[in-house]
Amino acid sequence: MDLIIKNKGEFITKFIKPICNIADSGIVKIQENKASCILATQDASVILYAQFNLEIDSKVPVLLNCPDLRRFERILSILDSDSVTLKYLNNCLNYNDGKTRFKYHLLEGGIINGPTLSIDKIAKLEFPIVFNITHQKINELIKGSTFANNASKLYISFTDNKVYGEIADRTNTLIDTFTTVINEECAIAASQSAPDMPILFETIKIIAGVKFDTVKVNINPKLGVVLFEIAEADYKLKYIVSALVT
Repeated sequence: MDLIIKNKGEFITKFIKPICNIADSGIVKIQENKASCILATQDASVILYAQFNLEIDSKVPVLLNCPDLRRFERILSILDSDSVTLKYLNNCLNYNDGKTRFKYHLLEGGIINGPTLSIDKIAKLEFPIVFNITHQKINELIKGSTFANNASKLYISFTDNKVYGEIADRTNTLIDTFTTVINEECAIAASQSAPDMPILFETIKIIAGVKFDTVKVNINPKLGVVLFEIAEADYKLKYIVSALVT
C-alpha cells in the first residue's frame, strides 16, 4: 500500500508534531484517505485526536504501531521533496526516490496501548459554552505564566459575557497569579450556569506548540469536559481535557 503525502511540511507541523507533543509512541490508523491517531499524555490529563488527509491506494484499514514518533518526524524532515510517497510493506514504512531511501520499522499489534475514548461519543456531547481563543491570547497566557511560575492551573471563568483565564492555584493563596481576558464576546444562555473551569496549565503549553489562528473551546460544565478544537480543510486536532476537582 502506498501513502501519498502531498504536503510533507503540513503533515509534520499539523499531525506528527502535535502527537509527538503528547506521547513518544502511538497507533496511527490509515483508512479512507486519512491518517488518524488517538493518544494521551502520561498522566492522562490530555487526550488528543489528530486527523490528516492523505491519498491511499487501498481501501483496507491499516494500523501503524509507531515506536518512536520523533524519529519518524526527523527522517521526514530530512527529505528534500515536499511530496512524499511511503510504501507500507512487511510492517515497515519504506521510502526510495532514487537518491534517498529509508526503512522505518513498526511494532507488532498489542505492544502499544492507546486510550479507549470514543471520538464519536465526544462528538455527540452537548457543549453549551463555546468561544474562540486566538493564538495571540494563548501567547499572552504563556508570557503571563513566567510571572505566575509557581501556579500549575488555568481557571477559565465568565463575567459579563467575557471569558477570563487566570493562572493560579486557589488552594494556595501565597502563589502569584496572572489573569487576562481571553475572549470578549462569549454568549451563554441565561439558563446555563457557567462555573469556573480549572484545568492544568500544561494543556495550554501543549496547544501553544501548534500553528493556528484560533482554537475553538467547547465546554460542558455538567460533565466537566473541555474540548479544544483546531481544524482546517486537511486536518483536525481535538484536545479533550477533564476539569480539575476543586
